[in-house]
Amino acid sequence: MHRLRTIATGIACLVIGFLSGFVVNDVLRISVISYIINFISTLNAEMIAAVAGSLAFIVATLTLWYSTLKSPDIRICEEPEFLLKEISKDTFDHHILDRFWFNPTGLVFANYGPRAGAFRPEIKFSCSKELEPFFKMYTCHFKIGDAQLEKTMYAPIRDKECLIVKVDLYVDFCDWKKSFDSKLVEQDGIKDVLCQADQENKQRFSKFCSILKPGMYIGRIDIRARQTTRNKIFGTEMRERDHFVGLDRGLINEELIGNFQSCLKRWDDIEPSYILDEVREIAKDLDNLHAPLYSNFRRLMGAEELTSLNYDLLRSWKGKYEGYETKRAIADFLIRRTKLDVDFSKYEPDVSKVNRMIEVNREFLSPEVSADIKKIGDPLKKKTSDLIEKVQKLQGILNSCIKSNV
Repeated sequence: MHRLRTIATGIACLVIGFLSGFVVNDVLRISVISYIINFISTLNAEMIAAVAGSLAFIVATLTLWYSTLKSPDIRICEEPEFLLKEISKDTFDHHILDRFWFNPTGLVFANYGPRAGAFRPEIKFSCSKELEPFFKMYTCHFKIGDAQLEKTMYAPIRDKECLIVKVDLYVDFCDWKKSFDSKLVEQDGIKDVLCQADQENKQRFSKFCSILKPGMYIGRIDIRARQTTRNKIFGTEMRERDHFVGLDRGLINEELIGNFQSCLKRWDDIEPSYILDEVREIAKDLDNLHAPLYSNFRRLMGAEELTSLNYDLLRSWKGKYEGYETKRAIADFLIRRTKLDVDFSKYEPDVSKVNRMIEVNREFLSPEVSADIKKIGDPLKKKTSDLIEKVQKLQGILNSCIKSNV
């Protein structure tokens, strides 16, 4: 009996010693231990055996859990700073800053659990409410050492291991000089939209400068990770975990505000009339849409040999502006407002039919085939003539806009 009581008391002390790490108050810990020992001393042999067995089971279960079954516990060790890069005054001499870079920041991930796991870091940037009308996008890249961590890749981490993930983050606002906002206007309103675009950009930038105040932040950063988490007793799964939420970052100081104000004063000296210059280039480039249309018209009229007609003209012309964001935006605006996209969508199928007939009968055009081509070609002449007239009219609108701003 005394031996059983001693064994039970010893096991109880082991369990209490294990659990006492979770009890911060020393007086409370001593009181709990004393109460359990006094309770065991009042038990008979059968009850002591049952208590000893239960306590032994608890010790075995807890040992198994914390040594084998417990899932990885992946956490970020400390709150990251994400400080804005200092920008020299010289940067503002010839360019108005539209991108904010954060200094490369290291996220220290530590696995406090007894098992290996994996994680995929994610960062969400939310622009401040005041600056949201000017916000464009943010871009974030992760690196472990020299290796890029792609968006779909997970980083493995062993138990009791630390892993440093380098974060490169930058935030883009609208390009102050190169922004072009398409408007829903009729063809008669095209000139006004183009002529006023540069002035609207200046007004937008002026409003941005008036909003900036020392001590305000450009936005908030949320840091989360999709990482290994226990699902059931013997299984794990990938779940989202928020590590830091709502970190105000990107502190704006007086020097930065002063540099932006300086750019506003020198607005007309930094890339002056940018939108108008783009319009001027597009007006000249419309010749490359007019010329193949005119060639098609001459072939259909019999002024040139009837060979395959120029095809896929609008897409080819517009395709040259891929990668040129402002030109592409202006070209899309002009095409939609003049309905050239609709007209060419009706024109191209007829051109394709004529070309197929010419290709099939290249060696010998019989009277019957020539009659069929003429049947399709007569209405195609009218469509070609109408398109030529529309392109010329559009060139006239652009040139008028250019002359009014000289």
